Amino acid sequence: MFAENTDYEILTPDGWKDFRGITLTENKITSTVILDNDTLISATDNHYFFLDGQKIQLKDIVVGSKMDTVDGKATVLSIERNEEECVYDIVEVPGAIPVTTPVALTVATPVLTLLQTPPIVPSVKLVVVVGQTVNVPVIVPAFGVALTVTTAVAAAMPQLLVTV
Repeated sequence: MFAENTDYEILTPDGWKDFRGITLTENKITSTVILDNDTLISATDNHYFFLDGQKIQLKDIVVGSKMDTVDGKATVLSIERNEEECVYDIVEVPGAIPVTTPVALTVATPVLTLLQTPPIVPSVKLVVVVGQTVNVPVIVPAFGVALTVTTAVAAAMPQLLVTV
């Protein structure tokens, strides 16, 4: 089941963002995380949280971990396992917008000498007389079974004559 979102935003590392909607998934076991700032979070084991800037799944978080929150760091006081319950997934949250302008001006500076320096001795120059092959090349049959198919397609298309 899908429900379109028109009223709510979700808090992301880049601030509040619109999202398309939510879908009802199957019932799953969740856990409730209690933080020292009186926050309660209920999520599945594979839900991601940020700890010291690193994305960590709930199943890998332990009591005493420092979780990144909108108000700074918060310590995990307890993690309580819940019964199986109805779970919703948020659909189509826009990704982070990459920063394309560096803060400081970037200037290229030479560090190493070029590795593509030309050789000191000139290469051998060979001139071949212009010609055209008239004879059909000899093709030696290979052992086993082989098949060669040659197809030519030609089409005549009238061209518009333009004079300048």
